[in-house]
Amino acid sequence: MRCFANYKNYENNLTTMTKLLSTVVAVFCLLCASGQTQYSTESISLTSFKPSDWTVYFFDENNIKIEYKVIACDYTSGLDEELVLFKVTNLGNTEMNVKWHAQLKYNDICRTCADPMEYSVESLIPVGQSVEGICDRSIGFGLRVFSGFTDPNYAHIERLTSFELADLTITN
Repeated sequence: MRCFANYKNYENNLTTMTKLLSTVVAVFCLLCASGQTQYSTESISLTSFKPSDWTVYFFDENNIKIEYKVIACDYTSGLDEELVLFKVTNLGNTEMNVKWHAQLKYNDICRTCADPMEYSVESLIPVGQSVEGICDRSIGFGLRVFSGFTDPNYAHIERLTSFELADLTITN
């Protein structure tokens, strides 16, 4: 009789473990189906070429296109500056959340690598739409990066020599 009771106990434990494993697998599949993808990116040097027109930085025909350009911003007050602006276009058929960590090298020294939280950018992009950085100090950091001052009196200040949008992650 005792042997039969142990078998029943074993059978109940096996059934419980099977249900638990099924639940874990279902949750894992659900998380995978959310569509989060991380991409590797390249560093772009700005020492020899600074495009004034939108130039493709990253392209995935089913998800997004990220472009950049370098522009001089002439403000009515304060110092004029050169910025790298980014434009992100949603090419997919669902709303997308795009994240990255801006690794910025000034005079070939990475000034943002040690602090990934402060230089992280996250943007929600509707289907078929684009978001882009502009020359407006009130908008914030997000889709623009300081490259240097355009005033010759400040030529000695470090200039952006390269950037990378590291840890690029897209969730749809």
